Amino acid sequence: MSEPLTQGADDGAKAGTFTLRAVDRRDPTPDLALIRVSGRFEGTARSSPYLVWVHGTQIPPVIPPVCEGDDSEEWWAEFPIASSRLEMAGSKLRLLLPDRTSFDLPAPPPRPDGGEAHDEADAPAGASAEPGPDTRRRSWRGVSRWLATAAGLMIGGWLIAYALQGVDGSSPPAAAGQPARAEAPRSGAVAAGLAPSQALAQTPAGMSLVARAVVRRVLLYKSPTATRTWRFLHHPNATGTPTVFLVEAASGDRFKVRLPVHPNGATAWIRRVDVRLELVRYRLGVDLTRHRLTVWRDGRRFMGSTIGVGRSITPTPSGVYYVTALLKQPDPDGIYGPYAFALSGHSNVLDEFAGGDGRIGIHGTNEPSGIGSDVSHGCIRVPNTVIRRLARLLPLGTPVRISR
Repeated sequence: MSEPLTQGADDGAKAGTFTLRAVDRRDPTPDLALIRVSGRFEGTARSSPYLVWVHGTQIPPVIPPVCEGDDSEEWWAEFPIASSRLEMAGSKLRLLLPDRTSFDLPAPPPRPDGGEAHDEADAPAGASAEPGPDTRRRSWRGVSRWLATAAGLMIGGWLIAYALQGVDGSSPPAAAGQPARAEAPRSGAVAAGLAPSQALAQTPAGMSLVARAVVRRVLLYKSPTATRTWRFLHHPNATGTPTVFLVEAASGDRFKVRLPVHPNGATAWIRRVDVRLELVRYRLGVDLTRHRLTVWRDGRRFMGSTIGVGRSITPTPSGVYYVTALLKQPDPDGIYGPYAFALSGHSNVLDEFAGGDGRIGIHGTNEPSGIGSDVSHGCIRVPNTVIRRLARLLPLGTPVRISR
């Protein structure tokens, strides 16, 4: 790009200037492109810009970034979009800035390698030293395009509110027929003033320590002593729900926490001053082989239920996750039942489509005959009576261990 594009705010009290540096593309799957936009903010609070895909008179989807970085030199973010959209004649991309101004982006490069998709992870290296094999790789072999489309709709549809978030971090009213954020039960607060190691040591057996953000941007570090931030996450999250983290360890003035991002199992270190600590007395166990959900309270078995899980071609991923949001569905008798919990994990074979990002969840169902079998596209289905009860019990940050 010969000259950077600069966009100033229409209201100097809200924002400053953003200078576009580059627009790049890579294709982690045959059907998905990641558009990387980089640039520099000056004189503005750096809440995330959004990507808008424009084509004719269609309602343009607003796409939040799945990965973002920011330092003194440059801001960058990666936005997922269906490759087919980029190939449509007359379509264009627009960057929606935090001050609600926008400008058209240059056309991204064509598909890399003459149309062959890259088989690579699409999260920054160093997300965690522990995850092991890259669970983010997308094989897609043997999965036809119609399955990718349908499955993306199934997993992504009830989370489409993520793509409807206001650019200033607020959550707009849910559109007709879309899920709305529901208030999850609150967990117990931890005494203020405790150092991270003290708070973790004093967590009662059978309970979990959860960190709830109290700042608009939670800075993430790769180690407990790192001085340079790796990336950050916004608070609240894209549903308007408070951003929470499941705490795993403590050192100095920081906590090691699990992250609600790709790849599954990613961790980082956060500062004690950026969060408020809470105790969660519930935890969930999901046995994929037995099709069984077990709820534990204070370390004791509290309740259980038979469940539906992912099919062999779209399996529910094993691992330790936690509850990130509770969404009330527009039709309690619809396909997702009255409520859906969003979890911090993502499908290992499906990615963005129609506004969703392949995130897994626990939700009700209008087809109870599927309970007890491998029936879903990755989510965990429970009877509507069970999801209603869980919606009254489980706070944000509730751990969910999925295993076979």
